[in-house]
Amino acid sequence: MKKLLDFIFVAIFILMGCISCTKNEPAVDYDLYSVTVSGSSKFAAVGDKGTILTSSDGDEWTIMRSGSQQSLKMVVVNKVGRFVAVGDRGTIITSPNGLTWINVKPEITHDLLDVVVSNNDKFVAVGVYGAVVTSSNGRSWNMVKSGKIHDLKEIVVNDKDTFVAVGQGSIITSAGGKVWIRIKAITKGFLNAVVANTKGGFVAVGESGTIISSPNGRDWVTCECGIFNNLNGIAINRQGKYVAVGDKGTIATSMDGSYWKSVKSVTGNSINYIMTDTHDRFIAIGDMGTIIISSDGDNWSVVKSYTAQNLNHMTVNSAGKFVIVGDHKTIITSPDGISWNLVNSM
Repeated sequence: MKKLLDFIFVAIFILMGCISCTKNEPAVDYDLYSVTVSGSSKFAAVGDKGTILTSSDGDEWTIMRSGSQQSLKMVVVNKVGRFVAVGDRGTIITSPNGLTWINVKPEITHDLLDVVVSNNDKFVAVGVYGAVVTSSNGRSWNMVKSGKIHDLKEIVVNDKDTFVAVGQGSIITSAGGKVWIRIKAITKGFLNAVVANTKGGFVAVGESGTIISSPNGRDWVTCECGIFNNLNGIAINRQGKYVAVGDKGTIATSMDGSYWKSVKSVTGNSINYIMTDTHDRFIAIGDMGTIIISSDGDNWSVVKSYTAQNLNHMTVNSAGKFVIVGDHKTIITSPDGISWNLVNSM
């Protein structure tokens, strides 16, 4: 009888422990979709099942309580260190310091796919069915009428606080984030990424090699560039050179956003994201652990990542410390963009 009671007690203890874990901790395995870093070098990464990880150095990570089981797709931080993460079913989670996180539960149920913050600390998030929500403090959010448009996948803001969001054949823009204008579609394909230049212009890329450009966010033209693979990301360096990347290792460059040339790639894997670092180098990441780097956008080198997982997003702090996140809890770091270390994320 005693053995039976002991067995029941242990079973109840394990069950209660499991319930507690599944409620407050992320899934045993999870993909990480986004990472950012504050001015004080506090890193935050987000992913499946409400996963939030933070780190003060990029190497040692701590699981945070997010208060949500929804997947988080993007995280950003403003100049004073307030983090905002957005995700499925309108989930918005914020933190003043990366230590305590609060689910603000805005009045929206559509999946949110991206969020940016302007120089004036205006947060804007976008998502499916043309969802747009804005906030001046990261805690209180307002829904914005964007018109009857399709999904919005990515948003960018320039130095003049002009926002442009792109998606499924859709473009919307706003000066300041209050009143939004729907732009007549010039492409039916999905636009995957958009970047702003320092002159008030924008360039967006997407399916089947689509590249479109605008001097102001309102007037857009299509570039017939002879590129046919999907383009997934775009970046611009301080000299004004654009680099677009995409499926099957596709790389294209431009000095003005209008005339593009294809560049010989050093990988056949799809490239998912590209950015510039503190030294104005281009660094791109993608499937199967792909990391490639270039000082000019035309000549590229493969860097060993020590992982075969798909890589999704990356950031770099002011000291030049890189953090890349990817599928199956993958986190890799580098002090220089050349030598990388695979980190056990938890």
